[in-house]
Amino acid sequence: MKTMNNLKTLLLLAITSYLLGCGGGSSDSGPNIDLKFNPGSISADLIETETEWWPISVTVTGDIADIKDDVYIYIVDDTGVISTDVYIRQNSQTSYSFELNSKDNLSPGEYKGNIAVKLCKNSSCSSEYKNSPWLLPFDIKVKSHTNLTNRTYIPEYQGWYTTDGNNARTRFVPVNLDPSEFSPRWLWKSPREYRVTKLMTHDEFVYLFEDNKREIGSDYDLNLVAISEETGTESWHTKIPAYFFPHSFTVNEGNIFLTKTVSMNRDEIAEISKIDASNGTILNQKQFIVTEEEVDNGKSITLGRVLADLGNLYFSENNEQFSTDYDFNESWSRPSVGGVFAKVGGNLYAFNSEGITILDSKNGNVIKHIILPDDITNYAPQYIISGSYAIIKTTREIIGYDIENDSIKWEADIPYRSYPHLAVGNGTLFIAANASVKAVDIKTGDEKWSKTIEDNATGRGSLILTNNILFISSEYGTIAIDINTQKLVWGYPFGGQMAISKGSVLYITRYVNSFKSHVLAAINLN
Repeated sequence: MKTMNNLKTLLLLAITSYLLGCGGGSSDSGPNIDLKFNPGSISADLIETETEWWPISVTVTGDIADIKDDVYIYIVDDTGVISTDVYIRQNSQTSYSFELNSKDNLSPGEYKGNIAVKLCKNSSCSSEYKNSPWLLPFDIKVKSHTNLTNRTYIPEYQGWYTTDGNNARTRFVPVNLDPSEFSPRWLWKSPREYRVTKLMTHDEFVYLFEDNKREIGSDYDLNLVAISEETGTESWHTKIPAYFFPHSFTVNEGNIFLTKTVSMNRDEIAEISKIDASNGTILNQKQFIVTEEEVDNGKSITLGRVLADLGNLYFSENNEQFSTDYDFNESWSRPSVGGVFAKVGGNLYAFNSEGITILDSKNGNVIKHIILPDDITNYAPQYIISGSYAIIKTTREIIGYDIENDSIKWEADIPYRSYPHLAVGNGTLFIAANASVKAVDIKTGDEKWSKTIEDNATGRGSLILTNNILFISSEYGTIAIDINTQKLVWGYPFGGQMAISKGSVLYITRYVNSFKSHVLAAINLN
């Protein structure tokens, strides 16, 4: 081989003793070459499970043209700190780049050592080129994720009873936060290494679903898990039959309510369960059954979202709407006007093929029908209720609707494949999409400010809004923006779904499609 252009690479991450066990490597008096690293060393301060990528530029100097044999590159970590995910590329005849990634299972402590880059003449590295190896020093400090400090309770907390927060689904928590006080509380890892999906919080616990589903159509296990907010320890988990995959769940006053639907022996069964939030025991169930004959005649059944508030449950199936107490004793029922998605004050908000229907939660009477254009209802709308305004998100646009005056006040297009996330509070709608976030007046649609976010930090994930902080979480990590200054004030290395508890604890899952999505982080906000 005459130039480095024909470089063969064998990237082996091993401890030094492994190479010595193979006879080690010896440098001879061949071509005189040298490697220069930029940066010349690696240093990092990490939190437990946090990983970091380090891009390293390598400049090759010396008698490159005199190289006659193949070149094998060994990247050797003598402390076991670096992951096997190593990438290398050639930029020019004398310039290379490689990226190193720290392992995500490092225990708290300080790790010092050298990464040795060896240029070898054979795949066993029994013979090295002159001046090999070259050393890249590192100093990595890993902080503990455990800080069980006293919590401060949020006085006007509105609950995180659903996966979207409060029953209005605004994802707003009325509290002022100081980012300098944020600190990791604990990190929970599923002992079953199941991926964490939906979560909500109530009283002293956070509740989540976990499953071991790996691909569409595969068999899998599904658990409902309760974790102590105080200590981060698992209090209980209960298995949910996977064929009863939940449509909706909510928690209130010590109870978890779960709706699910399944086809069994050609019958269709929809079921709502009451589960004791303290131990996971199923206390009561109510079933709705459509027989095989009814299925053949075109009838089907699905239970939509369930809401719980002040001792009452609200849910619907295909044909009927219900209000019951927490033991499923019926308060009222009526012909269905669609799935209930929000409750604000004494009003229930249900969506249907025509638009939104507002019901009196006390008796089920219709207060108002809101008829929306087909180009809204035909595109899978999602709704947020804020005061007298409905924020409607379809796959194509976001709409501000004045409920009192029955009128669309503004519309904003959604860029193709942008996956926007919304949160509403104090008269402002926040929209995160396409590596940017903007604040919009909910009454006029006028933009108050916008900010570009590096590293595409608004991908699939979620938002949470407080009086002064906007949390944005995605597969790229979690950040906090001061909504008054638009400055980035805090960050966390992974992201996905989020919730905030009454005890001022922020919960963050790892993006569900990640291979390492079996963890839940708790962050002190007080």
